[in-house]
Amino acid sequence: MSLPTQRFYNLDIIRLSATIAVIILHVAASMSSLNYSTSDWMAGNIYFSLTRWCVPVFIMLSGILLLDPSKEYSNKVFFSKRLARVALPFIGWSLIYQLRSFRGEILSNKSLPIWNILKGIWEGPVSVHLWFVYLLMVLYLITPLIKDYIKLKTQQELKHILMAWFAINFIDYFCMFILGINSELHQYLVTFEFTGYMLLGYYLYTYPITINWRLILIFLITLLVTILGNYLVHFKNLFFNEAFDNFLSPNIVIISAFVIILMGKIQLSDQNLDKPFKKYIIGFITYFNKISYGIYLAHILILSIFNTQLKSNSLNIIGIPVTPYLSIPIVSLMILSACILLVSILEKIPYLKKILV
Repeated sequence: MSLPTQRFYNLDIIRLSATIAVIILHVAASMSSLNYSTSDWMAGNIYFSLTRWCVPVFIMLSGILLLDPSKEYSNKVFFSKRLARVALPFIGWSLIYQLRSFRGEILSNKSLPIWNILKGIWEGPVSVHLWFVYLLMVLYLITPLIKDYIKLKTQQELKHILMAWFAINFIDYFCMFILGINSELHQYLVTFEFTGYMLLGYYLYTYPITINWRLILIFLITLLVTILGNYLVHFKNLFFNEAFDNFLSPNIVIISAFVIILMGKIQLSDQNLDKPFKKYIIGFITYFNKISYGIYLAHILILSIFNTQLKSNSLNIIGIPVTPYLSIPIVSLMILSACILLVSILEKIPYLKKILV
C-alpha cells in the first residue's frame, strides 16, 4: 500500500505573505508626504521598509514555479494558461479603474469616453499597482527562453550569473541614486534586472541556504539601513529619491532574498498539522492563494474607498485619530478582509470570475 503524497505549503505561504505585505505597504505609503510629524512619518517608514520586499518576492515566486526544469509544458500551454490567467483579470480591473477615474466626465457629459479609457490602458498603468502586471507579462513572455537557458547550467554557473547580475544591478543603482546619473542605459536594464529576481528565487529555493546568526545579522543591519536611509533621503536630502526603497536597490535585494530563504524553511504540510486545525488552516491558505491575484488587483480600489468614504487611513480609523503604529496594521487588516469578501463574491459569479479573479 503506497503512502499518501505529502504536500508542503511553503510556496502558498510566500504568496499569502507577499499579498498581505503589499496591502500594508500601500497603506503605509500614504505617510511618505513630509506634511506629517517626524514620529508619524517614521511609523509609516518602518512599516514601508518592513514590507518593501513584497514585489521582488512575487517575482521570485514566479521564478520558483516557472523555471523548474522538471516541470515540462509546451509554450502553447504556458501562454494559453499562464498568460491568459494574468491578462484577462488585468484588463477587467484596468477598465474598472479607468471608469472610476473618468466617472466625473461620464456623469457630467452623460457619455462614455471609450477611446480615452482604452488609450489609457494601452499607454501605461491606470493605477499605482498595475505597473507590476505589465512587468509580469513581459517576464512571462521571456520565461521559456530563461528556462531553456538554465537547464544547461550547473549550480556554480548559476551562482556566477547571479553574482554578475547583482554587480550590474549595483553599478546601475550607484549611478542612478548615488551619483544622480540618469542614463538611457537604465531603461534597457530594468527588465534584465527584474529577470534576475526570477533566477534568484529559483536558485535560493532549489539550492537552500542554511540560516545562521551571520545571515540574520546581515538581514537586520540591511533593514536598519533601509529605515535610516529613507529618513536621510526625505529629511536630510543626503541621497536621491528612492535610493533605499527602489525595488532594485541592493538593500531590497538582500531583504527579499532573506524572506525567500526564511519562508523556504517552513515545513507546513498536510501531514504535520493537528487534525482539529488542519482543515481550517489548509483550507484558508489554499483558498487565499486561489483568489490572491484578485485581491492584489482590487486592493487599491478598496484602499481608496476606505480613505475617502470611511475616513480610514494611516492616521485614522473611521474618522477617529489613531497612532499610525496601530492604524496601519488595523486598516490593512480591514482592507484585506474587504478584499477577500469582494473577490469571494466575484469568484461565485461565472462570467466575472474569469475576467476579475
